[in-house]
Formats: sequence, C-alpha cells, structure tokens
Amino acid sequence: FTVPPLFRSLSEQLTGQQQPWASTWPSSYPNTNTNSNPFNQIRPGTRIITQHLVNSPHLNGRHGTILHYQTQSSRYLVQLEANISNFIGGDSTAPVAIKPENLLQTGVKVKIHGLHSQPRLNGKEGTVSAYSKERNRYIVQLNPSLLSTTAPREISIQPINIRIPNGMCVRLEGLQRTPQWNGKYGTIVGWVEDESGMSGSGRYEVRLSRQYAVRVKMENVRL
Repeated sequence: FTVPPLFRSLSEQLTGQQQPWASTWPSSYPNTNTNSNPFNQIRPGTRIITQHLVNSPHLNGRHGTILHYQTQSSRYLVQLEANISNFIGGDSTAPVAIKPENLLQTGVKVKIHGLHSQPRLNGKEGTVSAYSKERNRYIVQLNPSLLSTTAPREISIQPINIRIPNGMCVRLEGLQRTPQWNGKYGTIVGWVEDESGMSGSGRYEVRLSRQYAVRVKMENVRL
C-alpha cells in the first residue's frame, strides 16, 4: 500500500496504520477497530444538544438523540426531547434532520489538564454540557465528589485544556497548512506524546477512514 504524496506531505503526519499510543485514557471506551460504525460518523444513540441553527433558531439548545446518518442529505436524523413549547405551540415531536456542525455531543467524559489559573483542577474529570463558538470554550460539569468544597462545579475551558477520550467522533477545525481537511470528521483512536515529553504537548490520532488517520493538535478538534 502506498500513501499518496498529498497525505505524506501533511504536517499532521497522516498514516494508514495504527500506532502504539502513549496514552489511551479512558480504557472503558469501545475499541474503534472493531466498531461497525463508520469512523467519520457519530454513533446512533449519542446524546446531543443543538446549536448555531440559523433557519430554525427556535430549535437551538434542544437536547436529543442521534437516530442515524442520512448519506444523501449529509445530515443526522435526530429525535429531540419534548419540552413545554411542544405542548403550548403544538410543535411536532417528529425526528428532524440536522447538519453535523449544528450538533454538540454532550455527556462526554473529559480530563482537565494544563490549567494555570486553577491548577488544582488538573487531572480532574468532568462531562461536556455546552460549547461557545464565539468564545471557543466548552462548559464542563465537574464531579462534585472529586472536588473540595471551594472548587467550582462548572468551568468554562478551552479545547487545549481538555483531553477527549478514544472512541469519540470529532470535527477537524482551524488547520492552516491543510485547510481542505477542515470540517471533516473522524474518530479519535489514540494520543501521541511529542518527543519533548511535556504533559499535553502531544496530538490526537484521528482516523478518517480505515485507510487514513491524521495527527492533529488539541485545538484542531471539536466534539
């Protein structure tokens, strides 16, 4: 098998083979090599929240569950949770088709690291509940049982300060040298530490298909 020159030239170091990882936290996530779901699609059953909808702003901030991916329309069919407006306004509770960029995967367990302002939170785990595109920050709910009484229960945090676990489907963003990959999706299959060995200085290995994977910095992936 020969990797085309286009892929060999990427600064993110594309590779067609899985590599041994310096870290595979958390080990409880599914083995992506045996997962029948395509690497570039979010799994059915994943919990989401809608965001940044322009034509249907009344649907922003709604929680729901992914049913499946519609290949022809390049949208996910999502079953939104019913809320009070459904009953007052008579809104339909039928599934809706939504673009991937208008969905945020929620309830994802992440590990905090590299915080200088609140170093006591480094190494703590939390779950993603929201994301602000304008501020480029996630809202992470922290586990109260792991915190001191003075620690915050919720934190607004940059993508470079959380470690997303293996098995999560993510979107590539902000790639400067290879902008053609921005907006593409893939599944995190590992973490590779930089040669410097500094904590948090590595890259995610994101598998785009069975043939190709790309190594990208933390700031270049979004849930």
